[in-house]
Amino acid sequence: MDGQKTENRNADDDDGGSDTDETLKEKLKDLCDSYNVEIDAILWNTDVDLGPPSTLKVKPPKEDVNIKSAYNNLQYSLYETGYPETVNHLGVKPAPKLNKEGICVTILHSHHESLGMLLEGGRQVPGGFHMILSSSWLTKEPSKEHEGLFSLFVHKAITFHAAGVTKLEEFETPRRVTYLVNYFTDVCTSGERNDGPEIERGLDCPMSSSVALCESTDNKVWTRNAMAAVGIDIPVTLAFCYKTTHKVTTPNPKMVVFNIDDSECDFAEDEIKRFLESEKMMGIRRVVVKPSGRMYCGSVGVSIMQVDDLDNIMNHARKLLAEIEPGSSVLVEECIEHLSPRPGNKKERRWMAEDGMGFRCRAIISRDHDNTAVCVPIICGIASAEGPINGDNTTTLSLLTTLQSFNIEVEEIFKFEHELRGQSERYMDAIVDYERTLTAEDRGELYAQTDLFGIDYVVRERNGKLTAVAIEVNSHDCMYACQIMDNIMALGCKMVAETMPVDEIMSYLQADPDIDDFEFWKTSSYSRYNHGDVHGRTIRPYVRNAIARSQRWLIRGKQVLIVGAGGHSKRRIWVDTEKYGIDLIMVDCNADHFAKEYTKTFIQYDFTDHSKDDFHAVQILNIIKEMGIKVAGCLTFWEDCVPLSAIIRTHVGLRGSNNEAALTAKKKSRTQNCLVEKSAMKSHFLTTDLYASKAYLIKKPEDIEEISNCVTFPAMLKLEHGSSAVGVNLVKNKDELVKKYAETTSLLQNEDDFGGIGLGFGNDMFVMEYYEGSEHDIDLIMYDRKLVAAFISDNGPTNVPSFTETAAIMPSCLPLDKQCQLIVAAFQCCLDIGLSDGAYNVEMIITSCGPKLIEINGRMGGFYNRDWIKRLYGCDLVLYNYMISCGIKPHAPKHKPQELLMGIMLVPSHHRHILDDESIRKEFLARDNKGDIMYRQFSSDADDATFNANIEEPFANVAVNAHSYTEGKKKLMKFCKQYKLDNENYDVGSFIECFWDIVLRKT
Repeated sequence: MDGQKTENRNADDDDGGSDTDETLKEKLKDLCDSYNVEIDAILWNTDVDLGPPSTLKVKPPKEDVNIKSAYNNLQYSLYETGYPETVNHLGVKPAPKLNKEGICVTILHSHHESLGMLLEGGRQVPGGFHMILSSSWLTKEPSKEHEGLFSLFVHKAITFHAAGVTKLEEFETPRRVTYLVNYFTDVCTSGERNDGPEIERGLDCPMSSSVALCESTDNKVWTRNAMAAVGIDIPVTLAFCYKTTHKVTTPNPKMVVFNIDDSECDFAEDEIKRFLESEKMMGIRRVVVKPSGRMYCGSVGVSIMQVDDLDNIMNHARKLLAEIEPGSSVLVEECIEHLSPRPGNKKERRWMAEDGMGFRCRAIISRDHDNTAVCVPIICGIASAEGPINGDNTTTLSLLTTLQSFNIEVEEIFKFEHELRGQSERYMDAIVDYERTLTAEDRGELYAQTDLFGIDYVVRERNGKLTAVAIEVNSHDCMYACQIMDNIMALGCKMVAETMPVDEIMSYLQADPDIDDFEFWKTSSYSRYNHGDVHGRTIRPYVRNAIARSQRWLIRGKQVLIVGAGGHSKRRIWVDTEKYGIDLIMVDCNADHFAKEYTKTFIQYDFTDHSKDDFHAVQILNIIKEMGIKVAGCLTFWEDCVPLSAIIRTHVGLRGSNNEAALTAKKKSRTQNCLVEKSAMKSHFLTTDLYASKAYLIKKPEDIEEISNCVTFPAMLKLEHGSSAVGVNLVKNKDELVKKYAETTSLLQNEDDFGGIGLGFGNDMFVMEYYEGSEHDIDLIMYDRKLVAAFISDNGPTNVPSFTETAAIMPSCLPLDKQCQLIVAAFQCCLDIGLSDGAYNVEMIITSCGPKLIEINGRMGGFYNRDWIKRLYGCDLVLYNYMISCGIKPHAPKHKPQELLMGIMLVPSHHRHILDDESIRKEFLARDNKGDIMYRQFSSDADDATFNANIEEPFANVAVNAHSYTEGKKKLMKFCKQYKLDNENYDVGSFIECFWDIVLRKT
């Protein structure tokens, strides 16, 4: 900006009450004094324009009085934690573009709360997280989707990027907010500003909580009652609730609640006396008298007294009742006596806690990207047990270290932490269920929900067992301790040298783990927060949730053209599509298809003859044009419609792989021969000719003679456009090749013979090399020719002579280097045949020499793949497909699954009794609903599933969940025996024998 504008901006600053150049030095001195540093320690640029955006002719609001102090506070934190200072990008051309994920998470900044989540957000989606220091950086415009609501736009922000890089930027095109976090409240800023409630009012975007929801989350009486309902222990409590909106009408037996409309409360003294003398308070030595409400943080107003000190108890209660505001409460409660240090040898640990010390735990629970409740690392603080313990008088420690300070054994600590995490996550689940019952008015805003809160616990010992008592829940003041802990661990871990001897490390790694001793590591939360760097782990799930909610919101209301409704196996896709709020424009041959009820517009058009796909594409486009329909994307989930949907996309310029690439994937011999030619050396990966083999297309029976001289037997005979291993044969010599070719082509001639396996393209067959090894499915997500995510499943051996899949397991039990080989090989093969944007299923075999390609499916994996991935990783390939088709790069979170899935395919020739017995299928579905098994049926009835014992498709898959491969095998075999799925001709035991644990053992 030029000098004149800067000068005018400073003049406006004077009018608006924000920092001036004259007061800046004083502000900086105050800042430095608060950090106990000298003024010459300011080592960053302070000459930055923090006023309103240059495109908006507005004055700074009065709430910006401390905006420069907030900016310098940020710089000081970045400086000391090792990150670079904020780059001033104001006026830089070209203007920054929005990230490909479309994410604009916007945080109305409170330094003590939001810095950690902004840094982690910059790691997960660089440039997608925006710090707002002034309400003048935002504007509200009437929503185009929701009448009477508003969309929020960012004109200026400090954006966060990878490696802690931050930039002060203005945007030529304002960015529409996809997720809002509001810390511009009097509670979060200690009364400095309260313009956030007006900003969040009437917004159409997702947000973390709302002012209305905080009234329940921060209500100690309401939350204690709700926690007790899920089995969390609470103190014995007497509560006087003054004009609260969330009244407790049926309190837990540990609670006595009076809802009062007059803070004078004449009967309070009598009730306090009656409460102290009640049976509930028998044996209790001390009581706590304190206020409860949104403005009471830390230990404000808290007093601890002996239970027989009646006068002081009464006086303090009277004082608080006289001062409280509507919506607040006064509590008289049991003082939980802290766990005392157990006897131990202090010479071993000189940092052990002394007698008279206690500690307080804070469990932070957030929703993850798939709405799973996750309790991140529990943070503790040790201080004297005689007074209140809070973040102001303690340093941050892990629960493990804290309990070790009290001489608790590690095994007992792990079990206790497992229980504490579990009950905390149960409470978040209860809040999720409760908020589902609320109207938008109850929630305060349309897309407001509680995504994060903290529970403070005091730990005591009862009958030799550790128990945690929940003191309070807070929706604010949650992240301060977390980001302090993260910063200490992240910076410290860079400097700490490994002290464990190498031979001790190797001994530990090579030991056989005892599963029972590792129950703690099975918890959902450990794998979800611990995957990745130390820095950001306490906020990682919450950040993933903000991103996921943003992307689900971005896809709502998009019109997507679907080509081909598919069979019974696709029903779940259409049900979930409706839940995502996506408007389907569907084209299918069957005018009465069941998927019709899930569409906005259904078009019946016969495209059965796929040899005329170019003609069909033009006709379909003409139809939707005449109907005045505009679509944001086009895709298919049905194998035979992959080339047709690609042709349509190519015609109208929608995102996705082009028709040439789609047709190459559909023609299996063309796939192999295309890759065989890719031998040009690369500096970063191997060449894909190593993964492929020459394929020979049989155009007429007479070609077999010449092909037999070129191919090495045994060889594979396959349908050129096939799928699901239908028509696949192993041939040992030329005579077998002639015989199997004649049998298969006479049996499979067109769609009427076997629908959905590519016969609409013809029944050509080809021959290729036969590979020995283990078979694997690799499901890939690609955007702009880059790999976004990959998921591997291992398959068991086929039931020869059939090549239909038998068993599978996920996640893979291959060694890590082989998994990496598979992922990169599959990705390279897709790139080299021209696939670019979408979800693809690649089938490969790991031979002794490395990966070999079976085939590439130019669409999302079928059968059970999508549902298994969704359960294990929380990633929905269907949703990602829609995002990609609409030009949104999916953000696929990465964390280890908390369980494994092991399952088998059911085929008509061996399991027809399941199809014939409806009661068994109902049992399967009931167990599926409980999460005990996963049952996915691909055919709607016995007629659809029955074909030929030698040429058939599976009609269902059933899987069990487990925490180890051994456990999975036992559970699956027990299930198969129970329902007669295992027999001498379908030997499930042999199919799953290859699924084994990877354990390093001592030599």
